[in-house]
Amino acid sequence: MGYEMGEPLSERTVRVLLIDDDEADAFLTRQLLASIPGTRFTMDWEPNDQIALEAIYRAEYDVYLVDYRLGERTGLELIREAEKRNGHAPLILLTGQGQIQIDFEAMEAGAVDYLEKSQLNATLLERSIRYAIQNKRSEEELERRVSERTKELADVNASL
Repeated sequence: MGYEMGEPLSERTVRVLLIDDDEADAFLTRQLLASIPGTRFTMDWEPNDQIALEAIYRAEYDVYLVDYRLGERTGLELIREAEKRNGHAPLILLTGQGQIQIDFEAMEAGAVDYLEKSQLNATLLERSIRYAIQNKRSEEELERRVSERTKELADVNASL
């Protein structure tokens, strides 16, 4: 079982899917995750963007790391498509581009964060994953509260 939203990050295993068509980058990302102290990560690697998109739709992982270059499409295109169908997936864009415009586009597309591969280290990766999970937790809590309040109002209206 993966990370439950109410638990501290260090209490459970965090499931990560790396969506990247470069095997060397997958190896390096796995090494970075393994070097983060106090938190257990499992990382699967998916080089096929369509298979990865289906995993996002099914919410199979706690966090998704999406490379900017994915062969036929970009990570931004994948993030936009994922957001249309499953608007709450914690997606983090990884890129070697180093362009501020991509940062803005990533956030507009629905990414929770944007990390440059050339500056990536275990601390930045862990912080980004923590933020993505906390952001997801906050969204789910807000949705729960809105749902409860809507039900309460519907009950009051029905009794009137």
